[in-house]
Amino acid sequence: MRVLLVCRATFDVEAVDDVVISLYSGRFVKALIYLCREFEWAKSFYEARASVKPFSVSPLYVVSGSRRRYILDGGAELSSGSRAWFDLSFVLSDSSKLDSIASGGECLVSIWGRRVRVSLKTLEFTPLKSLSIGFADPNKQLIKMVFHTPILLSSKLMAPPLESFRKRLEKAENLYILYPSTSHICNYLSKLWRSATGETLFGGPSDEWSDYFLGRLCEVVLTPIDLDVKPRTVKYDEKRSIRGFIGYAILKLTISKRKIVEKIDKLMALANIFGIGKSRSIGFGVTTVLTTPISGFQQ
Repeated sequence: MRVLLVCRATFDVEAVDDVVISLYSGRFVKALIYLCREFEWAKSFYEARASVKPFSVSPLYVVSGSRRRYILDGGAELSSGSRAWFDLSFVLSDSSKLDSIASGGECLVSIWGRRVRVSLKTLEFTPLKSLSIGFADPNKQLIKMVFHTPILLSSKLMAPPLESFRKRLEKAENLYILYPSTSHICNYLSKLWRSATGETLFGGPSDEWSDYFLGRLCEVVLTPIDLDVKPRTVKYDEKRSIRGFIGYAILKLTISKRKIVEKIDKLMALANIFGIGKSRSIGFGVTTVLTTPISGFQQ
């Protein structure tokens, strides 16, 4: 029986020379991976054709105490000898590949004429089906979602999967919503679960209807009861700026049916590993999801 593993690799990035990161650091990370022959295995995740990939990469981040600060804007500088990190998460269906991945070692690359040393620091893995944030009792627990890097959720995600309806939307501009809509979040995570496992989490006449119905369910029973979000624009390159939202939301599930609780727990655990929304492979959508007791919540 095939066991799907969710893996998270953390990489150490040491500046040998002074390096100015002149572009969004998610693109910088992608360039480092492509330049490192030792991490050839990671390139295939970028090149997969799935529209929603069970794969994500964080931007560069630095650590102060127990807090991470993600480097989102160009112009950041890593002085010689300083360090930053990034995380890479992926699904693996063949556990025999873990040893070769773990032995990836390190590489020294030159980018913009500056030397950077990249090394694999840690590799953690767990069976995908056992993913959980520990959400089990909505009468005692709330869900807290922290959006670290801009979340990019298409305004069209919750369009009914009807061909006639889609044709009407063909010329409509595709924008990213700037608030944590639980219907859009759950719809996207349902697609991500299906991409990772080949299975649906909800019933329906087709896979897309399953995603849509799960999104509608979350819209009704998974309600933000507190939030602090704001738009965040990232300059992606010289021509393009991308706008999403960051911040946090506290969600209450208003139904206690066991099967629904389990589905929500799985979706939130997936978001905790892979993030949410478009362009997760270049650092957008990084999200932390955890439970918090209702007893400690004050409106």
